[in-house]
Amino acid sequence: KEAEQLTTDEEDIVGLTWHPSGNQLIFATQRADVRDGYILNIKNKEKHKLELEGFSYPFIAKSSGQLFYQHRKEEYFIASVDTQDEVASSPFPIIQSDFNHHFPDYSEISDKLVYVSNESGYYELWLSNTDGSEREQLTQLKQTIRYPRWSNKGDKVAFLAPAVNSTGDKIYVLELKTKKLSVIPSNYIRHNRPTWAYDDSSVISAVYTKEFTDLFMLDVNTGEGTRLTNDGAYYGIMTSPTTLVYTKLKDGLWQKEIGSNNSPITRLNGETFDTLYSWDYQKNGIYFRKNEKNHHQLTFYDFKTQTMKPIVRLPLRTFENYGALTAIPKENKLLFTSAIYPQSDIKRIKHPLIHK
Repeated sequence: KEAEQLTTDEEDIVGLTWHPSGNQLIFATQRADVRDGYILNIKNKEKHKLELEGFSYPFIAKSSGQLFYQHRKEEYFIASVDTQDEVASSPFPIIQSDFNHHFPDYSEISDKLVYVSNESGYYELWLSNTDGSEREQLTQLKQTIRYPRWSNKGDKVAFLAPAVNSTGDKIYVLELKTKKLSVIPSNYIRHNRPTWAYDDSSVISAVYTKEFTDLFMLDVNTGEGTRLTNDGAYYGIMTSPTTLVYTKLKDGLWQKEIGSNNSPITRLNGETFDTLYSWDYQKNGIYFRKNEKNHHQLTFYDFKTQTMKPIVRLPLRTFENYGALTAIPKENKLLFTSAIYPQSDIKRIKHPLIHK
């Protein structure tokens, strides 16, 4: 019943294997979608990098000492589709390079995009024009930033990142003009992707505890939390000073009036609307992704006519799982993170650092 920690500060361990001698441990890591392999000497704790690109899920053949591993590369880029195009067209890359780019969010007031990219070796927050030009790195956290969201006034961005020197994660707020970065002093350990209260004084995030998962309004300055839902909500946005629209696991789109004793109402049922995060609420309707058996479907639901308008069909696994949708109304564009179908192969090597 004794345990010893062998690694520190790793984001994700993606496979490990013992050398037959029992003196070496070969393991793979993943940070910001970059995979590396290491050999660890159990006795003296010396660690050596294997310098094998895409290294994952290793296994050593006991008889030959040969190392088998999965070579895997995942590529993500920000793409757009035209919501009014009469002719079917493929998604058009907006931000694409040898690095990965995720979670675009558009502000109509600032007329800018924020997103995350691993160009620096970490997923940091970036800013750009709607066509991907004039890109600017906004943070130097050296952490994995996720789920950036513009404030309603277009002057701040909230996002999720691991808590420094602690478990769990924190919600950060960046002021664009001053570049001031702050942490919302929430007493909760685990949060979900943030959105903003209607007046930008608080952020809205799901809070995970042993007893429940529900949406809370967290004051930006004090971190004081107010519970908004009691039905297992995961993600929500404010569409008016009192109206919250939110999602639950495979259970449709819901609406609740904050401060009212009335029960939440269903805006779209679970058969029609089955996504947690891949939707963007507009004044006249909502864009959302639906997973069909053989494809992804991007659709617009018109609130006035109560009709569906298909936007585009996408091959399976080419839309990032749990990815975001963001609309640019003035350009009739819908942006999302597109994925190139991951290439995965099994390779074999006899490495000089691995002692037979």
